[in-house]
Amino acid sequence: MPRVSMPTCCVALASGNAGNSGITLAEQWDGSAWQLQTVPSDDAAVNSVSCASPTFCAAVGSASAYTWDGSAWTAQTTPDPATSTFAHLNAISCASARSCEAGGYFEVQVTSNDQKALAQAWNRTGWQLQHAVAPRGATYNALSGISCVSAGFCAMPLSLLFLIVMA
Repeated sequence: MPRVSMPTCCVALASGNAGNSGITLAEQWDGSAWQLQTVPSDDAAVNSVSCASPTFCAAVGSASAYTWDGSAWTAQTTPDPATSTFAHLNAISCASARSCEAGGYFEVQVTSNDQKALAQAWNRTGWQLQHAVAPRGATYNALSGISCVSAGFCAMPLSLLFLIVMA
């Protein structure tokens, strides 16, 4: 029988929608069982989590971001564009504890469907806005996923296009 390698550390997050019924749930796999973790808020919509090591993970969602230091989750503040009335992070990828990229969208007016691509970077001390490029003439833009193979190379789907970020 082939030998199967099982991870010794894995993290899962789940949540209801922010403001609606449902609680934020975090669990960690220790190699043999899932262990419940405490999260700073039980009313946050978490969409994506990425772990660079057993002692660093980051999670993002609708108006929420968290980091894991190996023992506790900490709420983080993410900046919104100056014209934003609502911001939402769909996905995150961390190449290391000092380098994460997150993507999503923001809206300029709540009543209109004018979503604009939103990109943010984590550098171990906080989140910074990045300029997300959109195709000329596009009226709806949203970054829906991301994968980083290193601190200097990530790919994000932008609607049906891909945005490549190289540092």
